[in-house]
Amino acid sequence: MRRAVAVVLRNWPIKLAAIVVAVLLYTAFVLAGNVRTYPGQVPIEAINTPSDAVLVEEELPSVQNIRYVSPTDVVVTADSFRATVDLANADPTPENPLVTVPVRVSTPDSRIQVISYNPSSIQVRLDPLETVRVPVRIETGAMPPGLSLGATQLSTDTVAVTGASSVVRTVVAGLGRVVIQPNAIDIDQDVPLQAINSIGEVVSPVDIEPDAVHVTIPVLSDAESKTLPVNAVLVGTPASGYQVVGIGVEPVAVSVSGDADALAALDKVDTVPASIAGRTEDVTQVVELDLPDGVTSLGLSTVTIRVTIAPLTETRTYAAGIVLEGAAEDRTYLLSTDRVSVVLGGTAAALGGLDPSSFTVFVDVAGLGPGAHEVPVKATLPADVSLVSASPESVTVTVGVPVSPSPSAAPSPSP
Repeated sequence: MRRAVAVVLRNWPIKLAAIVVAVLLYTAFVLAGNVRTYPGQVPIEAINTPSDAVLVEEELPSVQNIRYVSPTDVVVTADSFRATVDLANADPTPENPLVTVPVRVSTPDSRIQVISYNPSSIQVRLDPLETVRVPVRIETGAMPPGLSLGATQLSTDTVAVTGASSVVRTVVAGLGRVVIQPNAIDIDQDVPLQAINSIGEVVSPVDIEPDAVHVTIPVLSDAESKTLPVNAVLVGTPASGYQVVGIGVEPVAVSVSGDADALAALDKVDTVPASIAGRTEDVTQVVELDLPDGVTSLGLSTVTIRVTIAPLTETRTYAAGIVLEGAAEDRTYLLSTDRVSVVLGGTAAALGGLDPSSFTVFVDVAGLGPGAHEVPVKATLPADVSLVSASPESVTVTVGVPVSPSPSAAPSPSP
């Protein structure tokens, strides 16, 4: 027995190494026999995209040549693998929006062990998330003969477009399309919108809010039309001490369409009333047209009213003496009149507080030579008061040169 044990323990390190090598060779043989390659493709999915960025690519590439180890009885399909790129730590810059991220292939089946795959990493483009507002544009397509359209009414004139900044900045409008039927049915429907660029191409991927607009378009059949002036309708009065000094409207005229009887009764088109109650400054307001039943506007449905408001002014008349300004000491001056009547203008408050001694009425005689001169009457007034008129507006100033007295003869002495 002892001899048998000695035989077993003889050269035991060599024997142990042989056993380890045999196990390794067996394992390698078994694994080599079970390494497989999946022949299909698995699309790559982006996860953890930053909330302030957008993945520009609509579709990422696929993973292929997936090598894996599994028991021979395991059936492998595309659902056995999931390929992802984690964008949580992606750090793009405006100068270099392309970032390289590793691809990870995982499997929900614990019996499958992924060894390798292609590609192991990909480049993706991340743009900042941006929102812009663009106008809504409605296209009606070809117009059936004998029909005309009234003013287009939209539930909203603009929409918000959100997406990657490089994509969103190419959007110029939210486009909706409607079809005009030959039977002259009015358009009254919700129309889906698409983001378009300057040449009419659809831009994607972007989000539009709202993604549809309600469109109302009257379709007129055999209607007459004519162009009428626009009458701005105002309600209310400006604040105390202020007045309306001008009213303008743009455009000054619009084209309308409707039944002949309805158009015959119109000589102007009123606007919806614009309020100027209590205003002290100019008013600019966009208002709709107030059209009677059976009449629609061709094209424009709104106009711009501009009202000029200024402080209320008054005038008062004062009698004042004329002062010479710029008179020379070696001249004499004779005025055709030494008093004038002046009309001063300003606000009621400014004129009410005006002291007659605070202004001067004068004629400027500086530099006038001998003779008669017609000189305008001027006034030096406070800043909030103006000279409206003077009566007379000018006076005749006769400039003379004083005569020096001749020396008298000395008396003769008496005898």
